[in-house]
Amino acid sequence: MSKRINEYKHYIAVNAEETKSGASEDTNAYIHKYYDVEEDEILAFCQENCISCFISGKELVIETPVSLWKIIVNGQKHFLFLYHKNDIGSTEDPIHELVPGYHSQKCRRTTIIGYLEYIVAHDLYRDRNPALRHKAEKSVPKKGTNRYKRDIHREKTRKGKEDISHVLKLLDSLHMQGKN
Repeated sequence: MSKRINEYKHYIAVNAEETKSGASEDTNAYIHKYYDVEEDEILAFCQENCISCFISGKELVIETPVSLWKIIVNGQKHFLFLYHKNDIGSTEDPIHELVPGYHSQKCRRTTIIGYLEYIVAHDLYRDRNPALRHKAEKSVPKKGTNRYKRDIHREKTRKGKEDISHVLKLLDSLHMQGKN
């Protein structure tokens, strides 16, 4: 976690310096350098795999039919890092997320094409093995079944507790009025 916080602090510091000095053109150049080296391969790969990608500021945004991704250049050695859009609630603290709303992928590649291949493989895997989602609510039980009887019993118990609580509150309020 400490490494991630250090990455985040470095990213924020670089952004703050660029804003002050107006040097954002220089830093934006890093993602352009990576992109320009492989531009023809990237465009061909994206077309073959129905992927859209474009540079937005310091990030390469990748949209697939299944998910959203961002590649950023970060660190003193200007390495590429891949981030995936959170589709389930994030467990990270948004303040410490390097790319808000996205989580870092553990894979490391040295080229954009390498990351695009990973993205296609990831989406294919997720398509074949969907992530566990919350269970859908159960349908209304049929009358006469054990499940129906349990639900009725639970509802009666809950209603009885509510009624008792209500009566106790009324008695307390009457008791308080009697003291005044």
